[in-house]
Amino acid sequence: MPIDKNDPIKDYMTPSPHTIGSHENLKTARALLREHGVRHLPVKKGGMLLGVLSDRDIYFALALEEKHDVEIQVEDIIMPDPYIVTPDTPLSEIVNQMSTQKLGSTLIEENGQLLGIYTTVDVCRDLAALLTE
Repeated sequence: MPIDKNDPIKDYMTPSPHTIGSHENLKTARALLREHGVRHLPVKKGGMLLGVLSDRDIYFALALEEKHDVEIQVEDIIMPDPYIVTPDTPLSEIVNQMSTQKLGSTLIEENGQLLGIYTTVDVCRDLAALLTE
């Protein structure tokens, strides 16, 4: 199917992304990343979306934990106020925001429900598909 700049993100997002609770520790977060082969984890507390956590955030914080002999929780290092869109937001709008704001991911939400995630890896996948059409 050809990609159109006005296509809604729901056609390209990864549905039902893996999430992590804000109270979890970094080793649990790292294990989830590895288990599911992902680089971003939306963070929830009591069912509410608080932010997003990237693999870079986790590995940097794990180094701090080791150096300072402390335990850091997910909620201590999340990126609050992630970029959130609705399922009908056009793909072009999202990719433009991700590039200008240097965002690694976009969360797709509707009526308080996390529906999906769209990351820079997804952008590269879709660009590769477009270039080979």
